[in-house]
Amino acid sequence: MSRILLLSTVLFAMTACSRGTDVAPTLAGEVAGSYQTNGYLDVSCVALPATQMPAVGIRQESDVAVTITYQRQYPVAQTFTLPHVQLQRLVDQRVKLVYAGEDIGTAQMDRAFSSNGMESQAMVLRLSRLAGPESDRFVFIGSKQ
Repeated sequence: MSRILLLSTVLFAMTACSRGTDVAPTLAGEVAGSYQTNGYLDVSCVALPATQMPAVGIRQESDVAVTITYQRQYPVAQTFTLPHVQLQRLVDQRVKLVYAGEDIGTAQMDRAFSSNGMESQAMVLRLSRLAGPESDRFVFIGSKQ
């Protein structure tokens, strides 16, 4: 009986002290995806039809770097690509986005509203690119789809 107890204790200790095989999500994995806005999230888009709302796609490059693609339909269809955007975790659990040394926005779990006004929790992206030529400037607030 004592051998069985000793063996079960050793097996329990080995299991409890073994390395976990869970993979923690990376910063880029958290924020990667498609983001859409609507009149509830961004009041500057309230007069636009759904087909002309701006959108953002974020593609993972590495654990802490992404490529951001911003698509605007109105007043002129344009696409901007920002490669090698660096991600940093802030103390309040937001993810800061830095492009060429400039803070361009944050992503965090927050209240989001669908196009019909229903509230839910989602990853909310806030971008503000105000440097560079006037034609390359944009502001975006949207939730992950």
